Amino acid sequence: MKKILLLLVLISFFGIQRSQATHFAGSDLTYTCLGGNTYLVSFSFYRDCSGATNPTSTNVTFTCSQNSILSFTATLNLITGTGQEITPSCTTNPTFCASGTAFGVQEYVYQATVTLSPCNSWIISTSSCCRNTVSTVTGQSSWYMVAELNNFIAPGNSSPTFSNIPLVVANNNELLTYSHGAMDPDGDSLVYSFFIPKKDNNSSITYNAPYDSANFLSSSIPITLDPITGQITF
Repeated sequence: MKKILLLLVLISFFGIQRSQATHFAGSDLTYTCLGGNTYLVSFSFYRDCSGATNPTSTNVTFTCSQNSILSFTATLNLITGTGQEITPSCTTNPTFCASGTAFGVQEYVYQATVTLSPCNSWIISTSSCCRNTVSTVTGQSSWYMVAELNNFIAPGNSSPTFSNIPLVVANNNELLTYSHGAMDPDGDSLVYSFFIPKKDNNSSITYNAPYDSANFLSSSIPITLDPITGQITF
């Protein structure tokens, strides 16, 4: 089976104007089959330390388009011990996470075990308000994270996971290459592409010209994404 990974990199780029009005820097949503129809659902929330506090729990909606009776909402609880800072930093310039003034991000993980009956189109989603403001994107829209599963034709399947922290700190005028280090526990092949972040199920964010999802910052060379390895270069 081939799985497509839609990538949104959390990029801290020195020189991009940003504000600190909210706390959402990014997120990740995965599921792991524990056997039969039982799944462990994990939501990673990346908090901008200069903004509001993290949520104590998060609600995830499970929608089966094949049979709406199977749809439900579950509460994922915060895992004790998560919330550690993941930002590359130095003691001479501490981040907001360490009572300093530099950009900093913490990772919080929420989990719950759910039962997903066979369905040919599970849409697993969670959302909230609001995104951090950056100069490349219009406004502070809500954010929406989604994962998909077809456990009717692929029972026992799990989503890919990332082995690398999805936070990139890029320096001006320096070449950067990065990979999420995606792994698939089922041994399925992976194909990578950029994705326009969503505000909700039906709409996406709006980029300020000339930016878009494949050209998300100014680069002296074209931004590239290898569809086979997932390596990003700019």
